[in-house]
Amino acid sequence: MDFYKPDYYKFIAAQGPKEGTAVDMWRLIHDTRANTIVMLTNLVENGKKKCWQYWPSKVSESIEFEDYTVTLLEEQVYALYIIKRQTTLFHYTKWYDHDIPSSAGLLSFRSRVRQHYGSSTTPIIVHCSAGVGRTGTYIALENLIDEAHDKRNHHKTVDVFACVNRLRHQRTLMVQTADQYAFLYDMVSEALSCGDTVIPAGNFSQQIRQWRVDEAPYWPTEVGGVITVSDISIINMKTQGFAEAITETTLEVQVSRTEQKHRVTLLEVKLKGQQLPTSQQLVVACQKSEKFATSDGSKVTVQCRNGSRVSGIFIIAMNLYLRTRIEHDIDIVLEVKLAREGRYNSYLVWNSLKPCMTL
Repeated sequence: MDFYKPDYYKFIAAQGPKEGTAVDMWRLIHDTRANTIVMLTNLVENGKKKCWQYWPSKVSESIEFEDYTVTLLEEQVYALYIIKRQTTLFHYTKWYDHDIPSSAGLLSFRSRVRQHYGSSTTPIIVHCSAGVGRTGTYIALENLIDEAHDKRNHHKTVDVFACVNRLRHQRTLMVQTADQYAFLYDMVSEALSCGDTVIPAGNFSQQIRQWRVDEAPYWPTEVGGVITVSDISIINMKTQGFAEAITETTLEVQVSRTEQKHRVTLLEVKLKGQQLPTSQQLVVACQKSEKFATSDGSKVTVQCRNGSRVSGIFIIAMNLYLRTRIEHDIDIVLEVKLAREGRYNSYLVWNSLKPCMTL
């Protein structure tokens, strides 16, 4: 299959070998000097044979296919896939025929394949059972992600329809079902938004330390201070502190590309190591935020470490504060339900809501 780049052939789409064609698979592997095989089917699914086992079952065991002798040198078993070396077979075991897998699991599998493949120039052989549905979806995913990252793609756009259409001109029925086609959009979106999330175990502690450094304020804390991110400049115009460890900062945001600028009020509730805000902090924060929350057309962005627990508590408290002043009734269960409809897990445990009870 040609890649999104003209005249560049990176993948070979194949059917899962049968007993009589296993030798043809090894002839293909030998003749193309392929060192990477991606297998996207199980040997048996729902009681039906989908592929013949064309490799030995045990490490150091050998099988002969006419002129070819195949020896299993190493095998690594993961939760969702298996890796066999030296011509490396990546076997994804949790994707069934005409179905779609976990996007996170498949992207993790793809990351492992790409890590092994590196800068190799030999083609990757991809097969499932028929060699069109799962195989086409995987090859399309590779095409689309690489196309998005190509430096020559100045607009950073991808065209799923064009990609599948191009593949189908080379092999019929590539990406076989509507679910697989829709799944491509989800996978490409997740891959481009999350990137490669795998961290080598040896680098994990260093990465955690780096993340902690990155927790520094994303605005200038000193009056007159400036922070520039890309074409956006943030200027601290005014900072004042209040009781209960709450700080209000007025920021001016300037965009050099469009010469636009506007002011933002940032209200920081300092928890000082505690897990939850106190009821006094919530009262002050609600009072300070009221003028923004009730202004026509204005939006209030609420942010905490994970975007749900403390943020959810504040939103529930703010809604209780405003609703009580208008309706003179309190319904905490209703506010929790509304918060969870807007963002699941807006609170984690019942104890988290205790500060709201004493508003």
